[in-house]
Amino acid sequence: MTPRFGDRVVRSSARAWFDQVARDTGDPFVLDGYGRLAQTGGEALLRGMTADLKGKLAPLAGTTVLEVGCGAGAVTRGLVVDAKSVTAVDFSHSMLLQARRSGLSEPRYVTADASLLPFTSGSFDRVVCYSVFNNFPSLDFAAQVMRELARVAKPGGRVLIGQVPNADRKEAWLRDYSARFGGAPPSRARTVLGAYKHRVLRGARAVLAVMGKQPPPALTFRYYRADFFQRVAADLQHRCDVMPAFNLLQDGHGPTVADYRLDICITVTSLPTRALS
Repeated sequence: MTPRFGDRVVRSSARAWFDQVARDTGDPFVLDGYGRLAQTGGEALLRGMTADLKGKLAPLAGTTVLEVGCGAGAVTRGLVVDAKSVTAVDFSHSMLLQARRSGLSEPRYVTADASLLPFTSGSFDRVVCYSVFNNFPSLDFAAQVMRELARVAKPGGRVLIGQVPNADRKEAWLRDYSARFGGAPPSRARTVLGAYKHRVLRGARAVLAVMGKQPPPALTFRYYRADFFQRVAADLQHRCDVMPAFNLLQDGHGPTVADYRLDICITVTSLPTRALS
């Protein structure tokens, strides 16, 4: 399935944004888009996040792992410790160049888009897409990526879509983020204006693309409701478990996980469940 024109334009702008970020060397955790969270939490936050991720994928020993949207490789470094092999994919070649600077002999890096993965079906025991869905242009695009993630997983394997912004907890996230780092959370009026601005800019980027001009680098930020993932997984006839994600706002004293963000764990069935019933 080829992404719609508008989605392709938004993805092109996002790729340009990450290419631009990747021109600067720095901490992979920061480069991967975690910003102030990474700068404040540092290596301790990354270790906690990676440990939570690996626990939800366990056991990893002897498995083949695909990470989709690896960026500069902050999470990738933790996966290679336990897995048999790791393949890391990102749509920004410049970000992959940053990831390669880690000097790790594993993983294998591949430039590709999440909506069209260049792997045969049933290739991997574990598939990870961590803190990536928030930058997708539309729900249709996100559904196509889910289909691809499940397609390349082996029967009985698992797909983990991590750190998905929870639409039902958006206001709580903005409030607690502001309390942690300072500043007032955006008002409802500002939120509405921001959504309107987003739609206008999306249209402007599409117009530029039609005119043959490169839209400026830009990121979208999308929130999801849990039932979106449950519906798509049901259509695919796979099991879908939704759980709170690792708490990125923790300062060493708060809860380890929180539902500001969601982790979606999909268990790929060996045969469609409807065919068995």
